[in-house]
Amino acid sequence: MYDKLLFYVFLYSYILGDDCIAITGGRGGSSDINITRVACGPGHGISIGSLGKGDIDDTVVNVIVRSCSFRGTQNGARIKTWHGGRGLAKNILFENITVTDTKYPIIINQHYSNGGHVKGNAVKVSDVTFRYIKGTSASKIAIKVDCDENQGCHNIVMEHINITSAKPGKKVRAYCKFADVKASSVNIDIKCGLYPQFLPYFLLFHKII
Repeated sequence: MYDKLLFYVFLYSYILGDDCIAITGGRGGSSDINITRVACGPGHGISIGSLGKGDIDDTVVNVIVRSCSFRGTQNGARIKTWHGGRGLAKNILFENITVTDTKYPIIINQHYSNGGHVKGNAVKVSDVTFRYIKGTSASKIAIKVDCDENQGCHNIVMEHINITSAKPGKKVRAYCKFADVKASSVNIDIKCGLYPQFLPYFLLFHKII
């Protein structure tokens, strides 16, 4: 189905810089990727994306990110797609992840626009699992799932997640909209839904950057 099949295994690697690893769709798509035992920081974390920039059709499927750590990074486990893009990110697993003083330990941004004009399309995001993720968040938003109002994110699973604030005595919370999220054994309450009526009232009128 895809003419670009990639398989990566990183063992005990320590990576600095912008995105520690960025998996893009490219021509023909990217699939069957395994990233293991990467220590990342500082930087922007491990990203699926960005996808769909310039209205292109990007596809990334069947990705495993396992036994990785993030220290002082802007993001931990991230999926980023441009508003106006096409394609899909599907069958993604982030598992056994440790975050330390990470601004957004878990983040899906389905309508990234970088301040530009926001268009109507969106890359499809579905069948994404975050499992056994622990550590500390540098911001009050430890889990951010910011999906497109029309497309939405589907079958987002979060299991066995324990993230606390890097600042003693402070609490963390989740920001979630337009996503089908199934949460189990997560220490942060996640209120979300594919339709506006399922959103907490204040999220309907405010966007968190």
